[in-house]
Amino acid sequence: VCLTEEEPFPTESPTVTGHPSASIQPSAFPTVQPSASMLPSFLPTFDLRPTLEIVQARGNVRCGLKSTHIDDEDRYAVKLCRAIAAVVLGNPDKIDQIPLTGEERFITL
Repeated sequence: VCLTEEEPFPTESPTVTGHPSASIQPSAFPTVQPSASMLPSFLPTFDLRPTLEIVQARGNVRCGLKSTHIDDEDRYAVKLCRAIAAVVLGNPDKIDQIPLTGEERFITL
């Protein structure tokens, strides 16, 4: 469509004929009011820093463990978490043991 000064911009909606939706009026569609669940969420945010830098700034290594493994120093997962804290932070005690199920661990951490 080419509009010139002589041809003002059309103010009416174009009409469609020969199509099944041609008889539907705009008022036939329901109006959706935004609810709280439809509004954008700003948390959690994505941190662009490398993971190592984030962990060092936080000051502890977060480890998702089965609730039966919390504070059980003989468990492999606890030993691994302590070893990572020792290498990354210089202190094996700088760990945060978080009790999680298998389904929760990736979302939570």
